Amino acid sequence: MPAPPMKRLRRTLGRARDRAARRPMRPDERRLLASGLFDPWYYGLQVGAALRPGEAAAEFLSSGARAGMLANPFTDFDATGRAPDEIVADLLDGSARAYPVRSLLDDLALVAQTSAAASHRGGPVGFYLEHAHAGAPVPPIGKRSWESFRALRQRQSRALGEVLDSGLFDRAYYESQVGRGFASLPAAAWHYLEVGEVTGLSPHPLFEPAWYRRSCELRGTIAFGHFLRTGQDQGEAGPHFDAAAYLRRHPAASEHPGGPLGHFVATADDTTPTIPRPGGEVPAARWGDVRRAVLDVAQRHGTQARQTAAPSTTWGRWALDQAVPDTAASSDEVAILVDGALWDADCVEALATVMAQDHERWVLHVGVPVGRPVPAAVVHAAATDPRVRPRHVPGTTWADRANALAAGLDQAWASLWNPREHWSPQHLSALLAAADGERGAHAAVVDTGEAPAWHTALALRADRPWQESRGLCGVLLPVSVLQGDAPPFRPEAGDAYAWDLLLRHDVGGPFVPFVAVRGRDLGSPELPPGQRAAGEHVLRAEQVVDWEAAEAGVASRVAGRASALVPTYRDWSYTVVAVARALAGTDSDLEVVVVDNGSAREVAGIVGAVFASDPRVHVHRLPRNTHFATASNVAFAHSTGEFAVFLNNDTEARDGWLAPLLEPLADPAVVGTQPLMLYPDDSIQTAGTVFYGRQLIPGHLLASHPPDDCPPGTSLALRAVTAACAAFRAESVARVRGFDPVFVNGMEDVDLCLRLADPSVPAFRLVAASRVAHHESKSPGRFARSESNRLRFLARWGEQLPGPEADMWRRVGFELVGLPVQKPLPRSERRTAVTPTLARVPAGDESPPAAAPSLRWALKIAAPGGPEGDALPETVLAEEIADRLRELGQVVVVDRHGAHQRPQSDYLDDVTVWLRGTDRAVPLPGATNVLWLRDTTATEASEQSTAGFDLVYSPAEERPLLDRGSALWESDAVLTENARRTGTEPALGHARRLLADVLDVRGIPHGLR
Repeated sequence: MPAPPMKRLRRTLGRARDRAARRPMRPDERRLLASGLFDPWYYGLQVGAALRPGEAAAEFLSSGARAGMLANPFTDFDATGRAPDEIVADLLDGSARAYPVRSLLDDLALVAQTSAAASHRGGPVGFYLEHAHAGAPVPPIGKRSWESFRALRQRQSRALGEVLDSGLFDRAYYESQVGRGFASLPAAAWHYLEVGEVTGLSPHPLFEPAWYRRSCELRGTIAFGHFLRTGQDQGEAGPHFDAAAYLRRHPAASEHPGGPLGHFVATADDTTPTIPRPGGEVPAARWGDVRRAVLDVAQRHGTQARQTAAPSTTWGRWALDQAVPDTAASSDEVAILVDGALWDADCVEALATVMAQDHERWVLHVGVPVGRPVPAAVVHAAATDPRVRPRHVPGTTWADRANALAAGLDQAWASLWNPREHWSPQHLSALLAAADGERGAHAAVVDTGEAPAWHTALALRADRPWQESRGLCGVLLPVSVLQGDAPPFRPEAGDAYAWDLLLRHDVGGPFVPFVAVRGRDLGSPELPPGQRAAGEHVLRAEQVVDWEAAEAGVASRVAGRASALVPTYRDWSYTVVAVARALAGTDSDLEVVVVDNGSAREVAGIVGAVFASDPRVHVHRLPRNTHFATASNVAFAHSTGEFAVFLNNDTEARDGWLAPLLEPLADPAVVGTQPLMLYPDDSIQTAGTVFYGRQLIPGHLLASHPPDDCPPGTSLALRAVTAACAAFRAESVARVRGFDPVFVNGMEDVDLCLRLADPSVPAFRLVAASRVAHHESKSPGRFARSESNRLRFLARWGEQLPGPEADMWRRVGFELVGLPVQKPLPRSERRTAVTPTLARVPAGDESPPAAAPSLRWALKIAAPGGPEGDALPETVLAEEIADRLRELGQVVVVDRHGAHQRPQSDYLDDVTVWLRGTDRAVPLPGATNVLWLRDTTATEASEQSTAGFDLVYSPAEERPLLDRGSALWESDAVLTENARRTGTEPALGHARRLLADVLDVRGIPHGLR
């Protein structure tokens, strides 16, 4: 049997070390060590040996670099795109000191802290390593101290040997995920241990680090090493392999060099069933199907990783920050365009940087909106320097005015300037010196504003949609680009008009390595308080959804099929449950299209693996987060059903959810439907969208009410539905082109409904017979743009919004008696939302005996929400008592665990009845409070306070353990005897006694005894 890879590597390198140790150190080896960029300790970790500096340098130069070994832990050699021999040459001549630095080490902060870091022979990296290894104080590496960082890398080095010796590291699979090859197997495995695991990559198609960590409750890193070191049976390797279950079937697998997983891979063929955890929710699938599914995700991830990666560069931020570019004299004149609407007295300092350009042949064209006076600061600047030329131009937006300015230019080159920009003196001269006649040139830009950013080299045009958006700061353009057949700037691109030009034209030319522009919030338009730029999302959406094709394809969609469209971001756990519940809850023709919104690879990888053998599930991945609207639209474009059902990834559909939801869509007058959306505790999240009038954000009907307030037979006509789960005909969605990406995770659903149907017409339906639980807003950053979305929505629809819809509340049994306005939004100080105040409207069929009033009762039980709690005895008892109380003319709701306190609605309750289980009972001020200690142990009873309760029922033998106070005590047996004596069933007897006692406490006459 051949030796394991790590042993072979050590044997080969050992022979090389022996030869190196017997000769004097060569000049290149000395130069490498003197560079300050070669760390013998770190190199030794990668090759599994403690080496003397000379040995490490000799080995790196002779074979290590070609094998993909790294010279130190902080230089980002991958970002350079350089071949190993080129990297070695740069290390030896010192130019590698300017290389990019990995995000582990903040090079800019280090140079700012001590200028010696910039002058060190190895730059900031060399400075840090020298001081760290000498024991001098050094800044932390991210959140780790140097000592902690060293310890982690040493653990990873030990794990490297285990990984390589196991034979389980799948190099080809890993390279597919990364999007590039590695020079050797050890280099790939080291990359996984250092970078891959923390970024969601996987070493083997059947091993998912996140799944494994959850299954064995492992905290920390190096999950694959833990898996190998503990015999592989401490947790599930992934959705499709449980080593413990496999060993029970194949005990001899424990002797395989690769353990149970290695044995499975060695003996399985494409038709072999996988080994998920017995009794789990993941069905076994054919190994070939699983392998193809995860490999497909890996390859897409690798391709997309290249699209989102920064262009290769040999310049780190610290080096760019200090670089002085090459310049050359030029006679070309440059047109500089600026929006006069932004000009004020505060622009003087920034304008001075334009005036101080080395290249003096420029003209500053100031576009002033027609009808507005030229700002005084512009008048003053023009009087001081004739190169400043104000001009009135038409247009309501800067894009319009910039087009008008560009049309009249007679200069060869153009650059846009924002008065927030401070230009380097070499801005124009350096870019002119390097400019490509057809594409111009560009340089680095540093934005120190609300969202700090470094913009360096532009990506290839095809990849730009997936890069961070940027404006035209630091870009020199040929004027010919601005004077083509079509205007250069599209007003419909909104605040991203400049990025739009970069997406549509192959401009930018070569990158000149220096910082040309600095400033705050560069490229950000002047927006009203509270609003945030959204043009980037609109433009990116244009790149990924072909709506003309979607509209044309409507006719070929599968009749009767529903397509559940599930966007997800940085979550696989909820998503797997959402997809499984949607499929399990219906017998209808349903496909599920999942779109991973640029999460780590593990999200699409795990979801794709779990449903690998289910042809109804399709998993797609976008290169970066496009937010809910665009990801949902992409899912729609990939779907095939006659009906489109938008479904959040944190939902759990209940049995029978789909058919009732689709049934109303047979009526052409019905545009869309939604189920009754519940929280996991069964309280209502929304029974539909309800409007409150002009310039007010609509709200959720019956939010935080118990589900009994909206029984299954309820059907309401609505003006809008929630996209957490909403069904439409696909033709309708295609006709209006889906969600508008200008809304970023908020208000896009109401906007869609208002575009689909006249807001004066209730064209949507609540179908309460369909029920879907919603964990609500589990995606990170869900509410980051809440204020901006509200303001944008009100700007578009505010004057057309109907309401207040008091009739909507009346149809569900409540009178709308007040709409107190909520606190203002934080930035705009607009007050856009109200909280409904309600009163109960007695139902027409309420006819309590002896003219007793109809009260609203809330029965509190410890059973959980959903199917899990439906069949529990306490739920059955509560429902029986509720039904009997309703027969006695009462209004009754049942609150399950987690919904016992409902501040938004429990003020409507007249009576609370706590069927004491495992939850502590808490009385509701203002209500008649009843505590029923059924089947309660003495210890539990003694822990339950009775303060605030008006009636307490308890088993007689426990009575002495409790503080009776003024409460009425009766045992369960007494209640049952009362039912026997009156000839009624126990539940009705309990209900009659409860009602009678409550009426007595409230001082209301009755004839129930």
